Amino acid sequence: MGKGSSRPPAPDYAAMYRAQAAAAEAEKQRVQGVRNADAERFLGSNAITDEWRQSIFDQSNLARDAQVGSLNTTLEGTLQDIRQRNAARGLGAS
Repeated sequence: MGKGSSRPPAPDYAAMYRAQAAAAEAEKQRVQGVRNADAERFLGSNAITDEWRQSIFDQSNLARDAQVGSLNTTLEGTLQDIRQRNAARGLGAS
């Protein structure tokens, strides 16, 4: 009688996993390199200068001053309303 059919060797799953992990790591490194190059290129052509930074700070200060002015006006109006109500009730000393 003949020998039984010869089977191909079973796949080495550990080796396959290591190969897939190595390929994934290599792709991750490649993508990171591309992103780093893109970031360097962007920063090279869009440098943040001191003038630009100062302009942003100036805009922030102007917005802050406008908000403070608006809040002061609102607060003054509210306090005036309270004074008028208290005066109408005869609580002028409050």
